[in-house]
Amino acid sequence: MNFLNSCISIFKHRVKPKTFVKLFILFCISIPSISFLLNRLDFTLNENDLIEKYQISKIYNKDFDRVTTIIVGDSSGGNGTNAKYFSRLVGQQTANLCLTGSWGILGSLGIAKKALEKNQKIKNIIIIHTLDI
Repeated sequence: MNFLNSCISIFKHRVKPKTFVKLFILFCISIPSISFLLNRLDFTLNENDLIEKYQISKIYNKDFDRVTTIIVGDSSGGNGTNAKYFSRLVGQQTANLCLTGSWGILGSLGIAKKALEKNQKIKNIIIIHTLDI
C-alpha cells in the first residue's frame, strides 16, 4: 500500500488524506483563535480574577491620585497590612494592591506598572511576598 492509496482510519470511519490535512489545519488555526478571543473577553473564572479586578478598580478610582505609597505582593501582604493604619503611621496616603500567591512576582510587577502609569507621584513601592515565591 503506497501513500496515495492509503486512508486514515479513525473510529472505523475512512478519512481521505486531503480531508485530514484540511481538518488538521482548521484545528490548528481555530484553537489559538478561540483562546485569544476568550483571553480578550476577560471572563472571571475564579477568586483570583475577582481579586485582580478589585485591585485594578482601586487603581482607576478617582482618589488614587493622592496615593504616594503602594503595597504589592501576595496574600501575606494583603492580609497582614492595613493601608489606613499604615497611612497614619507613615504620614503618606497608602494603597494596598496585593494579589494572591498564584500571581507571583509577575502579578506584583503588573499591578505596580499599572499603578505607576496611572499615578506618577508614587514614591514608595513595598513588596511583601512569602519565601516560596
